[in-house]
Order: sequence, then structure tokens, then C-alpha cells
Amino acid sequence: MSKFNLNTNGDFFKGLADKVNDVKEKGNFNFQNIDINLIKPSKKNFFEISGIEELAKDIKANGLYHNLVVRKLDDGTYEIISGERRYSALKYNGEKRIPCVVREADELDSEIMLIQANASARELTESEKLKTVERLKELYEEKKKNGVKIGGKVRDKIGEDLGGMSGMQVQRYIKISDELIPELRELFDNQQITLSDSLDFSKMSKDQQLVIYKFLNENINASKEEVKALKENIKSKEEENKTVKKKQCELEKTIQELQTDLDIKEKEVNEKIHHIKTELQEEASKEAELKSQSKIDELNTRLSILENEKQSINYEYEKMKKEKDSEIKELTSKKNEIDNNSEILKLNVEYSVILKNVESITKEAIDCHKKLTNPSSENKIKLKELKKNISEMLDLISKIDN
Repeated sequence: MSKFNLNTNGDFFKGLADKVNDVKEKGNFNFQNIDINLIKPSKKNFFEISGIEELAKDIKANGLYHNLVVRKLDDGTYEIISGERRYSALKYNGEKRIPCVVREADELDSEIMLIQANASARELTESEKLKTVERLKELYEEKKKNGVKIGGKVRDKIGEDLGGMSGMQVQRYIKISDELIPELRELFDNQQITLSDSLDFSKMSKDQQLVIYKFLNENINASKEEVKALKENIKSKEEENKTVKKKQCELEKTIQELQTDLDIKEKEVNEKIHHIKTELQEEASKEAELKSQSKIDELNTRLSILENEKQSINYEYEKMKKEKDSEIKELTSKKNEIDNNSEILKLNVEYSVILKNVESITKEAIDCHKKLTNPSSENKIKLKELKKNISEMLDLISKIDN
């Protein structure tokens, strides 16, 4: 964690004063020497406070370069907005009163100013940047709910608070915050995985992220190449799965369209049949008068043709439906094969870890055996335990192979 740069020329704190206090322009301030017992740190300050003794010595030797910034609370005490390290150092030196700039600010604005001050005064780790983005997003969304106009997009406002970070970069942190599973988030906070890897992982499904976490947890010293290969393998399987699903949806849509067309044509044919039957009934009733047997025969012929047409349509539909069902079955089989390959990938990860453990235990047993020509009872027991561990590992490998 980087420390404050307490140069005697005061340039650092001059910049911080301009950004946090803005004293002359704002006008909503006053200077006071406040009893140190009335001053308290903000409970919402999640930044690390370190190097207090070193700072205390510097203040004692050279004086305080910049006053604390505080706000007065309803109970008469003062909450620190900027300067918790200076407060801790002054308290360490036994000071009774502290020169402060008292600002008028509500809870939301005071916390935003606190974050701005810390972001300006130190080099934040990637984990601290992520926590800062998360908290600022919550604060600005709360201000918007309260009807306050913040001007522009929230992500751009956060970028300004963090010293000019781009809105796109802020969005990357938000993506990690929203999508990265807790297990991988813990690795990120402990600086075991990079920001770039965390962003890639956050774009994967939860199940895929769990596979990544299991691999990293069991292969702490995994190389960048191994992690990259695993990511590419998972992405490849995901793309194949998406392609299969897309094709399956297209086929199901085609079948639905065919069914709709069939229903329409069948309805048209049935209407024609009904119309012809009505004509036949009318002609039959007139048969005695018109003696028009030829007309009846003609209508019967037309009816027969339409019935044949209906059968032909049904036949073609069934034929096309069978073909599409066959394609769907083939795609489903391919999807199952992809899922099986994912399970095999998980087993390969476990198998790799077990082999490393077997090699380690076997090496330890061989080294122990070489060193002990006349082993004591204690060493014999240790050798026996090593042999037992090797036997158990081999049994486990045999089960995985089966």
C-alpha cells in the first residue's frame, strides 16, 4: 500500500486542498480548532490506514501541512471527511485540539468527498478501485432517487471522482462487480488474478466460472498459458453450444411455420369440400326436374380431386416433419456430446491435481527411504503412512480411469 507523500513544498496537499475543500470558491466553510475528543473517523471509510507513526514524527518535526476537513453532526461531534491519517498521527502525538475546516455536507456528499480525497491521496489497488466504484455507484444512484441531478452518466461521474478514469474503464469494474462469482472475487481481492482475467471470467456463465475457480484453487501456481488455454477451451465449448441451440430454435420455428401453413391449406380445402357438398345436395334435389346426372358426376369428380389434394398435403407435411425431427434429434445428440466433453474437462482437472499429489508423495517416500538405512519405529510408521497415501491415490486414479 502506498504512503502519503509529505514533501515540504506542500504541492501534494495544495492539490488535495483545491479538490476537496474548494474553500474560497464555495464559501460554506469555517476554520476551527476543535477538541480532539469531539472528532471521530467516518465509519464508512473502507480505505487502509497505515504509516501512522512515521506521519506522526513528520508532523512533530515539520508541522501540519494541511488542516483536516470535517462536518458537524447533530450530536455536536465532528465526522472526518478528509484527514483520518493526520487525525490518527495527531492523536498519537498527544495533541488536544486540531485545526479543521468545517464543511456543510449531508451524509451522501460527505462520503463522496471522503472517497475523492482518498482516491487523490494514494495509489489504489485494483481491489480498492473496484470497491470505490461499487460504493460511488450506490451513492449516486441514491442521490438520483432523492431527485438530485448529477449531470451526465453515473459511470462518467465516477470516473471524474477517481482522477479521470474513463467511463468505459468504470464500466469494466461494474461488470466484474455484477457478474463475477464470490469465489473468484475473493481471488481478485487477494491479487491472485488480474483485472483482465477477472473481466474475462465475468463474461462466462456461473458454472463455467466455478470450473475456472476449481482449477485455480487446486493449481495455485498455474501459468498464464494454462489459464489462457482453459479460458479458450471453455469459450469454444460455449460457442458450439450456442450454435446448436440456435439451429434447434430455427428448426422448431420452421416446423411451426409448416404447421401453420398446413392448417391454412386444410381449412381452405375443407371450405371447398363443404361448398361442393352443398352444391351436390342442391343438384340432387333438382335431379328429378333437371335430369342432370352429368352435373352430379362432375361435382363428385371435383370432390374426389380435392380429397386427394388434402391427402397429398398431409403426406408432404408428415414427410417434412420427420426430416426436421431427425435434424433436431441429431442436434440434441451433439449438445449432449458437448456437455459430456465439459464433464471430461472437469475430470481432467481433478486427474491432473491427483497425479501431482501422487508424484509429490512418491518422491517424499523415496527420499525418506534413501536416507534411512536403519529406520526407527517413528520413521517406519511415517513410511507406512506414505505407502498408505500412495495406495489411496492410486485407487482414486483407478476409479477416475474407470
